[in-house]
Amino acid sequence: MLPPYTLLVPLKYLIPLLVGISILLVIIFLVSLRFGITLILVTIGFLMVWKTPWFLEMFGRVPWAEKHLTGGFGAGAGGSWLWYKLLGIITIVAAILYLTGILQALLTNILGVFFGSGVYD
Repeated sequence: MLPPYTLLVPLKYLIPLLVGISILLVIIFLVSLRFGITLILVTIGFLMVWKTPWFLEMFGRVPWAEKHLTGGFGAGAGGSWLWYKLLGIITIVAAILYLTGILQALLTNILGVFFGSGVYD
């Protein structure tokens, strides 16, 4: 059983912090939508890797991961734990590929062949 997580930041500090972050995100989105989306996705991916127990508590275990990703890693490793960490890393990599424009090129070249908009027109 995972320990319950509590909010350790007092509310009087949390509200100005959230307002400041919101204003910063609005400025970033006004400057560049691509950079803003990447920043949010990298943050979500980082949190998935860093705070895996919180994600396990909030979203629960993944049956597929418990069946296929469990190995001889020891207690607490593998299964859903590994699933959330891998999903976080994949999110970070996809966000960086999106920021650089490589993701769109890959999707256009791979899926465009099937839909008639790829390199092989």
